[in-house]
Amino acid sequence: MAIFVGDYVAGWYAGVPRMKDPNIMWPWWREQMNKIATGEIPANTPGYSLVQWRNEAEERWMGTLDVEAMNKERQERRARYYTAKGMAVPPAPVGV
Repeated sequence: MAIFVGDYVAGWYAGVPRMKDPNIMWPWWREQMNKIATGEIPANTPGYSLVQWRNEAEERWMGTLDVEAMNKERQERRARYYTAKGMAVPPAPVGV
């Protein structure tokens, strides 16, 4: 127990923040999400395609990535799911 108290006191003394705020800790990701919201980046673009460093296998995969085809396939799967359940297909969510 003393170890945990010591850790807490040392963190407090050093000014280590204990809260986890994604707007502070992940500004790059928030910028990417804002670009998706404004339409600068197509919706449904995988997160791994937004990073700047990629290895050779990822580079080959990115060459074959087609976001529009992924969106179309997703809409088709969604329509098949709802029709199989006998339900009307609801409109797609905004930005997706």
